[in-house]
Amino acid sequence: MFLRRARLARTAPLAAALVLVVVGSTFVAGPAGAAVPTPRGALDQIEVQGDVVTVDGWAWAGVAGSTEVHLYDQARGSVPIGKLTTSAARPDVAAGVPGAPADAGFEGDFVLPDGAHRICAYVIGANNPLIGCRDASTKKLTSRDVTVGALDSVVRDGPGIRVRGWVWDPQAVEDLDTLTVTDETGGTVQVLTSGQNGLPRPDVNRAFPGAFLTTGYDFPVGSVEQGDRRICVTAGAEGAPTVTLGCKVVTGVGDPVGVVDDISSAYKGHLSVRGWVFEWNYSPMTVHVYDNGRILAVLPVNGYRSDVTAAYPDTRPENGFNLLKFDMAKGVHQICVYAINVPAGNNPNLGCRTVTVGR
Repeated sequence: MFLRRARLARTAPLAAALVLVVVGSTFVAGPAGAAVPTPRGALDQIEVQGDVVTVDGWAWAGVAGSTEVHLYDQARGSVPIGKLTTSAARPDVAAGVPGAPADAGFEGDFVLPDGAHRICAYVIGANNPLIGCRDASTKKLTSRDVTVGALDSVVRDGPGIRVRGWVWDPQAVEDLDTLTVTDETGGTVQVLTSGQNGLPRPDVNRAFPGAFLTTGYDFPVGSVEQGDRRICVTAGAEGAPTVTLGCKVVTGVGDPVGVVDDISSAYKGHLSVRGWVFEWNYSPMTVHVYDNGRILAVLPVNGYRSDVTAAYPDTRPENGFNLLKFDMAKGVHQICVYAINVPAGNNPNLGCRTVTVGR
């Protein structure tokens, strides 16, 4: 069996895979009074490495003994690829399909010409039903093929960040690529964490024929300093040179999160400001309220907000702030509220509203 790394996960539960598509309408007659066996199965997954396609799934013709599965490439007509015979252990099939044997699995490798393929599998039995099709692109690899990839995005994720992208090392056989995430803010390189790819990215296979179908990565990074950070990702399989996949600047990592619920004036001289905010590091904090660009009040964040702690269970219970003033000058006021970061970092604007006092 051709060695391969992480495979594209099965996309349908066993029960769903039992839906049959009957090719043609002619059924083979059995003995008088005997029920015609119903072949069934599923093409669970395929994997690609270069010009080699690995297929696996399960099949049962409904009778004793092994079952044949025939494979065709239907990208350009219906070109036979080859056939497989069930022999691989599939206890899930035996448990979920009454009467099915424990060795109903099939798997095998096929070398295909360069290009796009649509691989379809048929169970050979009473009516030879189609049990699934999968798309893939192949390309014979050479020594000139090098690691390719991208850092698609870096976004804030709670107190940390999340990195997403893809990487493919054509020379890798069975090991996943090792990804290293670094913080290179200010020119200093700090290693944050490492991870691996292995998530489905069929778009990469279409763009780079021969690429694995599982080249994607998506994982969180929790230990990141607050503020605007320059994040980079590199990749390298064992024995291969390290390749930089990209760098991106993500703003406001670990910034306080909050909302201004209300800024209003109910009567002459009155101003009410209400809202909530919290620090991801659980620090007590304050908010600054500005009136037409000038500081109006410094408010402690010490009100209990059960709705906020229900939405963010890992925060402090004291998340609310409230301002009541009764001596505001008559006229139009632009009120803005800022969360003051602790111990340092960005001080995000939680919201601004225009309110008229003394109408």
